[in-house]
Amino acid sequence: EMDDIPESYFRNEVHKLDMYKRISMLETEEELSELLDELLDRFGNVPTSVQKLLQVALIKAVAHSAQVSCVSLKGGEVKLSWVPATTVNTGKIEEFLDCHKGQLSFSAAKGAQFVYKLNAVRGKSGARIDIWAAFVEIKSLLYEMKEKLG
Repeated sequence: EMDDIPESYFRNEVHKLDMYKRISMLETEEELSELLDELLDRFGNVPTSVQKLLQVALIKAVAHSAQVSCVSLKGGEVKLSWVPATTVNTGKIEEFLDCHKGQLSFSAAKGAQFVYKLNAVRGKSGARIDIWAAFVEIKSLLYEMKEKLG
């Protein structure tokens, strides 16, 4: 579950609105790192909810660049839905699936969609997800999709 920026973190609404705008424009790991440094310098320790918000914003940007319209995380699995009308060579999809045997599946039944089983799941039941490791895994998969399928 994603929290908003805590009311107490910024001195006023102008700072908060400006930061939401800047977060929504994130496109690279470098920009995320620079924004984190700036937040730390200007406002002190960055709350976990803000760090998560930054990661989610970057995932959205990377997904967009990989032609992925939706990224959803549930029960240790990530669903990645392609933008409608995305055309990709079937052979490339098969090669990509082979690189992730047993962890990645593809379905074209309800629009083109990949389902990826996270390594970041703890416990036998898959009930606990290490969200920070999941963020890294999801971004890595999206970067790979962009490179191999883009």
